[in-house]
Amino acid sequence: MARLDSPLNPRQLAVLTWIGDGCPAGVMQGHAHKATAGALQNRHLVRVRRRRGGWSAELTAAGTFYLKEGRFPERPAKGHQPTGAQATRSQHTPTSPPVITAADNGQPPPRHAEAPSVKPAQLQRLSPVEQLIADVAAAGGVLRVQRPRYGGNTPTSVDYEQLIHSANRFRKVPPGLRLSTTVLPGHELEIRLEAAIPGTQVELRPVPVAEHVTRYHPVVAQFRDTTDRHEVSRQHLPRALRLLHALVTEAERRGHTVAAAPPPATSHGYSRWTGANNGHITISVDGHSTALRILEEGMPSRAHWDRTHYRGPAYSTNSGTGRLRIECTAYTGREGRASRWSDGQRQRLADKLPAVLAEVEIRAAEDAHRAAEHARQEAEQRRRRDQAVADARDRYRDAARGRQLLDQAHRWQLAQQARTYLNAVRATVAAQPSGHGPDTATEAWLTWAQEYIEALDPLHDGFTAPAEPPAPTIEQLHPYLLGEAPPTWR
Repeated sequence: MARLDSPLNPRQLAVLTWIGDGCPAGVMQGHAHKATAGALQNRHLVRVRRRRGGWSAELTAAGTFYLKEGRFPERPAKGHQPTGAQATRSQHTPTSPPVITAADNGQPPPRHAEAPSVKPAQLQRLSPVEQLIADVAAAGGVLRVQRPRYGGNTPTSVDYEQLIHSANRFRKVPPGLRLSTTVLPGHELEIRLEAAIPGTQVELRPVPVAEHVTRYHPVVAQFRDTTDRHEVSRQHLPRALRLLHALVTEAERRGHTVAAAPPPATSHGYSRWTGANNGHITISVDGHSTALRILEEGMPSRAHWDRTHYRGPAYSTNSGTGRLRIECTAYTGREGRASRWSDGQRQRLADKLPAVLAEVEIRAAEDAHRAAEHARQEAEQRRRRDQAVADARDRYRDAARGRQLLDQAHRWQLAQQARTYLNAVRATVAAQPSGHGPDTATEAWLTWAQEYIEALDPLHDGFTAPAEPPAPTIEQLHPYLLGEAPPTWR
């Protein structure tokens, strides 16, 4: 049996995070998460309530602490204060009266002054997140660690990725910095403490919500009229419209662009809108868009209902709970940050609109940084390929010139040898006895040999630099690229 203060396994951590987000509908399937929540309640992290057939859960103070710090809160040390029978004995145990002797002149001996208690200096203990940041900084900004392996319910090492998500979500990283990770082979994780992406240090700014709206923003009015995409009951549609109106109005006031969610892309002549993938509205910051979906928890997915009830009854709103939720599409939370915001027991959704708009602005800054980084990497890749091609062409030209040089040297050497031999032939013919001089055939051969040697000798008519080799084809460059990708893009 696992200890009550042992780290949570991935399943338990996912359920704890889900409860911390307000138990959004459509995330957990089946009933296994309720059993996991019961185990979390036994560890004093959540409080589960069952009333009239309903089920709900909320975080305790310890659960909130675990999500923020990645660990259980510290327990008071044993023996710090007397309790129970020990305290009773200390209160009721009689003390012996002082013994008076003659040397004391009948007076009780003076009570010795007690030495003041000196408390040892307590070193401030760093939280796991603070300790991680300190370790990465001490390693020069880059730290490699082992990712945990789970055997049963107990991880073999610290879950650094969960710590980093906690640090990013609750803004534990020092201002102007960020923690990023890269998964490496060998079950390793590289953690980097680097400068924050420009534009991601966003402060929460108010988003006022009006009690009554006489005229909705055109985007909100279009959403109101597109009833086949509503995932909110009629009873709570007015509040949803006011929330959207406040959100898009404030977004436009900040210079952003708002629009209704565009129709999905057509594939093979067929397209289908889904709230989870397409959302209801989009907010664009500097050309980078984020789609947002608004729904009532407990309501079935509109796309799923239309797909399974295309011949059945109209969309049912009987299961709505009245709790509204706004979420970024595709259920993606970046770097551990929240991507869903809903009505809770302490805060209504209207109070969380500043966080929604801040997340949209942060995502736009991240998308802009990612696009710029992608363009920089592509430019660097093109530069490296162009340089590799230029180097390959130089190597090809050098190889061609080398072949010409060696060919000329070889021909010159053969011409020298042939010329020496031809001189020896002539000397032999001249030394023959009288009447045995060269005949016509010998004279003809000597003439031909002389012409052949002159044609063979590259230096016979002086030296002229050979012509440059022709431009190589892509196939001819392949052997000279030295492992670089062939330039097939040209």
